[in-house]
Amino acid sequence: MPFISEEILKLSHDLMLTSEIHLWPLKDYSLSYLLNTTLFKFADIGCGIMADRLFAIDDTVTKPPRADNPGRFRFGGTKVMVRLAFDFKRFLPFRELWGENDWRIYSEACWNGIKNQPADSNAPANLQPGYSDLKKRLPVVFGINVPTCKLLDVLSVEGEWWDNDYANSYWAVFNVGYNMPTVIYRGGTG
Repeated sequence: MPFISEEILKLSHDLMLTSEIHLWPLKDYSLSYLLNTTLFKFADIGCGIMADRLFAIDDTVTKPPRADNPGRFRFGGTKVMVRLAFDFKRFLPFRELWGENDWRIYSEACWNGIKNQPADSNAPANLQPGYSDLKKRLPVVFGINVPTCKLLDVLSVEGEWWDNDYANSYWAVFNVGYNMPTVIYRGGTG
């Protein structure tokens, strides 16, 4: 017999060891822990921590020494995630009309690296990646599952805020080795 009914509180944990199979350098291993709790079948609160690329296949590629590669991007680090979701359909009339995922409002934030990485003055002037400000490493997503009256499983409308000075491009890191400053294309003939 559980100490607290699942109608009031439900907890779940996940511990994962994963291997990178899509983004170079391949085959590095990461260790993650996730905690999720549901309160009164209304609020979902979750958090997690990831030691990204904790076990590198080749440390010289995953974590190149700063002395050998000034200003170069280093893969891996510690990531922290928090999320919150509310299911409002429990308080609405016509409950039989709503799908399982309708009327959920949610948000998630992820700190992509908890350690500051200051810009390196030895890097070329236009390629001085650095993250000394936590909010520059903090994308925040928010959204709502629009009610579809069981016509679709989920229809979400989302927005994102990320105060990041660099282009969201893995290509630049892979090919150049640096975060690339955002470039605005204005079009035209010249």
